[in-house]
Amino acid sequence: ACAGDHLGFGLPAAQRELAGIARTSIFSRIVWLAIALSVVLVLGLWALTDQTIRSAAHASTEESVDVDLAGLVDIYASGGQAELESRIADRLTITPAGRSQPHYLLTDETGGRIVGDLQEWPDLDPKVSEIGPIEIADDRPALARATQLGPDLRLLVAYESDQAEPLLRRVAALFIIGGTLFVLAIALFGRHAAGKLQSRIEQINAAFRRPESAQAVVTPRVVRRGDEIDELADNSAKSLERVRALLGAYRETSDQIAHEIRTPLMHLDQRLVKALQEPLPPNVSARIVDARADIRRLVGMLESLLDIASSKARTGDRHGLAPVNLSDMATRICNLYEVSAEE
Repeated sequence: ACAGDHLGFGLPAAQRELAGIARTSIFSRIVWLAIALSVVLVLGLWALTDQTIRSAAHASTEESVDVDLAGLVDIYASGGQAELESRIADRLTITPAGRSQPHYLLTDETGGRIVGDLQEWPDLDPKVSEIGPIEIADDRPALARATQLGPDLRLLVAYESDQAEPLLRRVAALFIIGGTLFVLAIALFGRHAAGKLQSRIEQINAAFRRPESAQAVVTPRVVRRGDEIDELADNSAKSLERVRALLGAYRETSDQIAHEIRTPLMHLDQRLVKALQEPLPPNVSARIVDARADIRRLVGMLESLLDIASSKARTGDRHGLAPVNLSDMATRICNLYEVSAEE
């Protein structure tokens, strides 16, 4: 017993049962499932928001490129190349507020730069006004569109496409903080609700583990909510009460049967005793003695069967039992028989 205490086997059975329930509780699984679904939901909303912002920023940048390019084409059509070069130079000296930084490149047919802040022509076809992503100085991403203004003149307009990154970082931080608080709230609420449900179910399980006190375990101190668990508790209490009634009736019937059978047998034994007191032939006396022995064996067998039935009926019933310190018992037995053992 001492070794069992040191190894952990000395823990109360109820604590071990509760530990097992905590490991396999369906309510704990539901809480973890709710937390996992909350995390997936937050990540999905963040991904959707991030993609929406990126799509909107790309559309806005593309619109800015097209509008700026259309304006420069109109300037070239009305004022010629000199006016176009002048306007491009003017625009490069202005830093726009609240929108992407524009970049320009005006070249001849061979790619020689006439005006602009871009150093080389990207892989975009001006004859079809192709649009696509490029990289400008310091490997910054940009969206550019190229167009052919004349037989020996082509124009490229580009806008930086990373202006939405600060907003995306703020949105990501917001989702991290808000999502964490949301998941924690779900976890705390789910754990509280699961704890309430688990406590109510545990009362029903305790009633089945200790059926002798079921009426005191299932029904009191439970707030009536009128739900399925209340219905289960009521049905469990009624079932256990019915089982106790049947067991009581069984024991009462067994006692009555034992009494009804033992009494005639004992009366018969008394008659045989009186018969032995009369003068009888030796062979008759011997047969009466054998009959009495058979009667006593029958009574003993009946009592043994009733004891076995009573023991089986009380299997698992801990009523009247108490914890025993086996180590202390063994020590006292050793002290008691130490002298006899030495002798």
